[in-house]
Amino acid sequence: MKSMNIYLSTILLLSISLSIFGQLSEQDRLQEYEARGYQWPLPELKPNTPGWRKIFDRRFEQIEQTIPESNERYNAWVQVMSAAFVQQNFTENGWGLTRAPEDLQRELKKKLHDNLATAPLETHVDVIEGGEAARPLFIENAELNQRTLDELKPMHEKWAGVDLIGEIAYGLRVYRNNSRLLMHVDKSRTHVISCILHIDHSEDSE
Repeated sequence: MKSMNIYLSTILLLSISLSIFGQLSEQDRLQEYEARGYQWPLPELKPNTPGWRKIFDRRFEQIEQTIPESNERYNAWVQVMSAAFVQQNFTENGWGLTRAPEDLQRELKKKLHDNLATAPLETHVDVIEGGEAARPLFIENAELNQRTLDELKPMHEKWAGVDLIGEIAYGLRVYRNNSRLLMHVDKSRTHVISCILHIDHSEDSE
């Protein structure tokens, strides 16, 4: 059996939206830029700390170095600007590690191994690279996904310090060796507080 990493993505919702309207010519855009007193690099981020600045300086650099197509690069800038400057932080560090309830973990693991041999390939995902040989497998898991969403929601609320509305749990996604999940920003309307739940992995996984 090919070696693989196995994950279940569990996404919870706190809606924060960023809307962009209209389209300006480059000349008009530059005039608006100057009229509004904009500056680059950004004089302040949210939060305006050295650590946050270091993270987003690196992300802006990655965009310039890895995305050659102008429209895709623009979309990446908009997404990263939203995270760096528009959306508030809900936690001190932005990420954390914890354990899911053991009985839930056992049932998800059983679901995985009961269906792994016949699991189909997942449909194309723009932010996952590695070619067909590394394309993830996907196991439909609607009933357990809803249970996962319900059981993990209080953990996310305690961590973020806000009430949440469950939006979606997606999985089971089976990552295979040589697959690469690229840096990306999820949907700002629904994917602000989220987690990846690791279900199992093979001993020789990368």
